[in-house]
Amino acid sequence: MELGVSGRSGFVCAPTDLMVIWPLEVVVIMIWKGDVSYYQADAQMPAGTVLTVEFEMFGRPFAALNGGPAFTHSEAVSFQVSCETQADVDRIWDAIVGSGGAASQCGWCKDRWGVSWQIVPEALGRALKGLDGYDSNYAFKAILKMSKIVVADLKPAG
Repeated sequence: MELGVSGRSGFVCAPTDLMVIWPLEVVVIMIWKGDVSYYQADAQMPAGTVLTVEFEMFGRPFAALNGGPAFTHSEAVSFQVSCETQADVDRIWDAIVGSGGAASQCGWCKDRWGVSWQIVPEALGRALKGLDGYDSNYAFKAILKMSKIVVADLKPAG
């Protein structure tokens, strides 16, 4: 499994509750570095409120910033998780959607805090390139009809 992020690090603006509570599946793949900073007196948030938290996810460094309630999530910041098997796709998808999240289209879903995730089987890239016996046109049309991507449905039945 691999997290798809441009560059070497990510920076996420997050509401306060996101930095404290994550779905169990995400907690398992995170490694907290323990680097936490706090708002000081006379700041936009009460003194002692968490400002930033640094952590690693899938071996990549991230910093979550608590910008306060004025900064909400949008799909401009999302995570893409590349999965080796359909079982990995199912497990991660079910953990996100099943804990108060919502399914979308083409492998996209949102967790209960509104963070967007795309859970992608590695076979999808090969299918869209027409490799390994896949018909790229069929695979493309198939994913447009899917919420969670199902590898078996990227080829015609039979």
